[in-house]
Amino acid sequence: MAGEIWEELEALWDFVIGIDDAESVSLRPPVNIFEGKDVFLIQVAFAGVPREDIEVVYRDGKLIVKGKRKDNIGNLRGKYHSLEIFVGPFEREISLGKNVDMKRMKMKYENGLLEILIPKVKRGIKGEE
Repeated sequence: MAGEIWEELEALWDFVIGIDDAESVSLRPPVNIFEGKDVFLIQVAFAGVPREDIEVVYRDGKLIVKGKRKDNIGNLRGKYHSLEIFVGPFEREISLGKNVDMKRMKMKYENGLLEILIPKVKRGIKGEE
């Protein structure tokens, strides 16, 4: 978890100072990660990306959210004067550990916001029945 926090701080710093390599910042959709007593809630913003272009995978204690935003200009010909909405592949990797119950995971995608609710594995307390 500490490594992920460090990565988020680095990304924030890169954004604040305006790094030259825009791909390393712009291809990372913004994420909120909330941890409650019994559950994780992950929110990922994907404005302009249909649900079918988003993939969610859990592997080795990490939740991986990836996909692709497509260029939606259609058959128009010309040039961009401003290009601030990135197109192309994106991916976020979120460390959750192995104390999660992925079989009970629930997802909702609405208005460009993916919400993933992942219950934690319930561990018995000694003396509990």
